[in-house]
Amino acid sequence: MTRSSAEGFWRLFASHLNDVLLSWDLWVAAVLGYAVIWLEPTAQTVVAFASAAAGVASAIIGIVLAALAIVTAFMDQRYVAVLSQAGIGMSTEVFSFRYPAAIAVVSLVLSGAIILVQDESWFCAALPWLLSAAVFFFAYTLFITLNLVASIGGHMMNRSLQLEEPEE
Repeated sequence: MTRSSAEGFWRLFASHLNDVLLSWDLWVAAVLGYAVIWLEPTAQTVVAFASAAAGVASAIIGIVLAALAIVTAFMDQRYVAVLSQAGIGMSTEVFSFRYPAAIAVVSLVLSGAIILVQDESWFCAALPWLLSAAVFFFAYTLFITLNLVASIGGHMMNRSLQLEEPEE
């Protein structure tokens, strides 16, 4: 019997919780999200930001899927052995794609919700908090995608070095 995709994600997340909590990207995004609370945004500004964030989050989801396809193409027995020798487990590799995709989805859903509720009576009272949450998830999505790009660059370098070596 296979476990659900959500259950698998939460197990991966729990096993990488220290990495997440100690990462620079989470804390920089949190500071940015907190800093905008003190702004006095207009409803138009918050909705415009949410619209832009939704577009970028959608694009990032596509980028993560394309990156996953690239790294998956690298995965032959020799390369998996190299990763194992380096102490990089497959769960770490899977998490490095699933987590950015999940944060991008949260950013997209939050941005979509802001756009949908803009005509509600409570919307104007919640503007600073909505902008804060949107900025946090948007910035965090950008930063963890940057880390993913660095990871893929490392894979490309390692794979090219591996291909230069003669097979045993």
